[in-house]
Amino acid sequence: MNCSQARILLSAYRELKTKQVDTSALEEHLEHCAVCRDVLAQNTFVGERLQMLSIEPQAQAYHRLMLALAEEHTRFLQQATAKAAYIPPTPDFLKPFLQKHAAATRETDVLTAFSTAETGPLPIIQARHKRRPFAMNQFAVMGLAAAILLVIMTGGLVSLLMLTRSGSAPIAHTTVSGIVAPSQVALATYTTHTPYTYVVSAVGNRQFIYYTAYNENTNAWMLEQLEIKSKVSTPLLATESNSDLVLLGSSQQWLLWLQLDPAQTITPQHIHTVSSQIRTWRLQALSLAAPATPQVQQTMSMLPQPITLLSGTFDEGNVPAWVHSPIQGIWFMQNTFLLATLDQNGTAHLLRSTITAKHTVSTTEITSAHDGHILTSPTANSTGTALFWADEWTTSDGNLHSTIWTQQVTQATPTHGLWSKHTIITTSLLRSDGTSFQPQIVDNTLFFLNTNQNVASNSTTSQASSIATATATPASSTNTSALNVISRADATIYQPQIDVSIQGILLSLPLASDATTTPTALNTGLASVLQGGTDFLLWQNDKGYEMYDVAANSPVTIGNITNGAAFLNVNSTTAVWFIRPTSATPSNTTAITFNAFNWPRSTQALP
Repeated sequence: MNCSQARILLSAYRELKTKQVDTSALEEHLEHCAVCRDVLAQNTFVGERLQMLSIEPQAQAYHRLMLALAEEHTRFLQQATAKAAYIPPTPDFLKPFLQKHAAATRETDVLTAFSTAETGPLPIIQARHKRRPFAMNQFAVMGLAAAILLVIMTGGLVSLLMLTRSGSAPIAHTTVSGIVAPSQVALATYTTHTPYTYVVSAVGNRQFIYYTAYNENTNAWMLEQLEIKSKVSTPLLATESNSDLVLLGSSQQWLLWLQLDPAQTITPQHIHTVSSQIRTWRLQALSLAAPATPQVQQTMSMLPQPITLLSGTFDEGNVPAWVHSPIQGIWFMQNTFLLATLDQNGTAHLLRSTITAKHTVSTTEITSAHDGHILTSPTANSTGTALFWADEWTTSDGNLHSTIWTQQVTQATPTHGLWSKHTIITTSLLRSDGTSFQPQIVDNTLFFLNTNQNVASNSTTSQASSIATATATPASSTNTSALNVISRADATIYQPQIDVSIQGILLSLPLASDATTTPTALNTGLASVLQGGTDFLLWQNDKGYEMYDVAANSPVTIGNITNGAAFLNVNSTTAVWFIRPTSATPSNTTAITFNAFNWPRSTQALP
């Protein structure tokens, strides 16, 4: 079953399950297709909201729907004689209405007559085709009927939106209302109990908040899962760790974190050699196919084991002084990840790592960089055919610079003579100005920060004068930015780099644009700490945090709800942050509190 066939059935998935219709083929497809799972979640969400509306159907809605389907099915039968070698049986519920349609139109169509008979239509004998086109079966007709019935019952607005999302045509941005007030963001607070009092990092989704925490006295670390409905925290590791654990992100299938072992000082072999610290590290992935439950706490040995994607040694002496991590960015593409990393020699690598069905890891290198160049901020479109990343370095004046690279995978154009279908991979500089930072793809649009005053034709004069002095310089370890940025992990444990605090104007560039297209400035003033969600952007400025609704093309003011956050992490449709206790030292209580919100356009609001 392909995605087009699955989308038809998804509109009536609940009805098919209620009537105990065999949906095994559809469910097998859902197991391997994250896009169709999202469509099912959207349909379920809209269905639940429709039930809450208590809308009564029009008196003749069902009758009119069946007559419309009968007319469409008649047209299908007439066209199938020339296109299909087999016609599926007509559903029993449609046969009476086919008879009414035939009587009303006064037509004596042989195919229609056979379709209303108990035996179903006769097979049509035709010459064998090399390829048999997909024929809409009984399940597809039922799915289409249920979807159209929803349109009629609700006056068309909400159900038509759901039906359109189930098809192949995207919804135009102009038809989707954006977020205009902070109250529309489903802000929530979750208090849970854990024996680990220092929270360092967290990521969330609609069901769970995953976080890492440790105890200072024992230096014992744990990765935990907070179920947002029950507010119960559950360990996800069989044993405690004595290594720092920093969460980097999660998808529907995987949770990724960096495990940093305690630092060791390297004694210089020569008198003029400066001592440095090295740390061994591992990039770990944990399958989320079977989430932990409170009952599992009694059988920790049954927890799934993490998979090591990468491992190595981080030598501070071989990297620029402003670099503090061997992992410079990740990007999720279902079971495949883009990883920007550094090896022991300080060489930067951009890797594509895939976890197979047997949980083995396959890794290939996309590109590498040397001589103090750091590859960071990998991002990609939904199909993985357009990759982008930043290349950062400092010059002798101490300023930080960045360019944006892209790799495009396209189908080769057929040529005369012997030719086989193949793809062409091209790698090129997209932004060679040295002032473009932090690329992020949201809704098929590339966003990035730029510190140049002349980056877009619609930049305002006031913005340009501010951007002219918005370059970043390496800072001391005690002060990474005058802006006092809030990074994605607690800065007291996982020190942010200066590229996090870079300030620039926010630009957008559609992925479908050509090389001559000028990026558009969003007129949001100076921005930093840019993070992209499924449908929105989040960044920090001198006023706090700001958001942008990408689908509706409008800014969103969220006020001061993130004030005092120790860290803030955007993951898919969810933003999670943690506010440190006001006391100088942590209390003995095991209660910790997270703040979070789901983007209101998501398929389910936080409770």
